Order: sequence, then structure tokens, then C-alpha cells
Amino acid sequence: MGLELEEKLRRAVRGEIGFGTAARALMTMDASNYRRVPLGVVAPRDADDVAATLAVCRELGVPVVPRGGGTSIAGQATGIGVVID
Repeated sequence: MGLELEEKLRRAVRGEIGFGTAARALMTMDASNYRRVPLGVVAPRDADDVAATLAVCRELGVPVVPRGGGTSIAGQATGIGVVID
């Protein structure tokens, strides 16, 4: 599913899409002790990119994590789906 997800996101989103090891590793931690490696990372340009990301993930049944500042102390800024940063 990772390759299909990446391809669909690249077609639908104008912002940056990261499925490489480095991009994913940067999103494995927040201010908590939890570490989860996401499938991929999306850095949207605008609200349309966010909507497109949500549509693709909904279609494929992939969880979405809105990262925000990555300051959570309970692990909610990390996840195994797609992180919107």
C-alpha cells in the first residue's frame, strides 16, 4: 500500500511529499517518549492540499496525524499513517 499511497498523494498534492527514510525519521518523535514511524509525511501548501491528502487517505483507509508543533507529551503528534506537518 505504501507505493500506491505515495503515488496518489504525489498526483493530488502540490506541497512536499516525503516517503524516504529521512523524512519519516524526522516525524517519529514529539515531546513524549513514544516513537512511531509514519508511512509518509505531507507538507501541504494550502487548505486544498490538506483536503486532497485527507481524501486520498480516506480512500485507502490510511490514518492521518495532524502534527502541529510536535509538542505533545502523550504521543498524539506521532503515528503510523500519514503525518500532515
